Amino acid sequence: MDELTPADREASESPSVQAGSASTTQTWGVHPAAFFGCAVAAIGGLAWALITPAPEDRLVAWGLAAFAVFATFSCLLMKRRLTIEQRRLVVRGPGGVRTYPWSSVIGIQLVRRSRLGVGSATLEIDLADDGLIILGRFDLGDDPAEVADVVRAYWLAGRG
Repeated sequence: MDELTPADREASESPSVQAGSASTTQTWGVHPAAFFGCAVAAIGGLAWALITPAPEDRLVAWGLAAFAVFATFSCLLMKRRLTIEQRRLVVRGPGGVRTYPWSSVIGIQLVRRSRLGVGSATLEIDLADDGLIILGRFDLGDDPAEVADVVRAYWLAGRG
């Protein structure tokens, strides 16, 4: 499988997809900075737990370290959160890997919301079994609007 960074995707792939195109797989996932941030928090919590003299502080530090270790492994598992291919869509997460053929996808939308002056965008993928996959900037490591264009192009090419 080819794994492309956001910069590689912009340089090599336009939103139009041909059935016989050379690049048949694209992947998006949690940004590496999230993984490293969680790892630093885990190391910091562990160091704090080892050097603090107060038992209450030690308990909080071990809790922080445990949570940060869990978050680190979750980020590592979601390095390839969304993979699209000519014939299918693959979604990975802490609960495992799920594969959907393009025929099971009934709609792809970019949803923009604004609350209290803060805007957000999410990619929503509607499935035939009444499932809904919602992916935001954190999940994709990229702008959901750009990802939506590419996913929609693959979906249209894959179902027709």
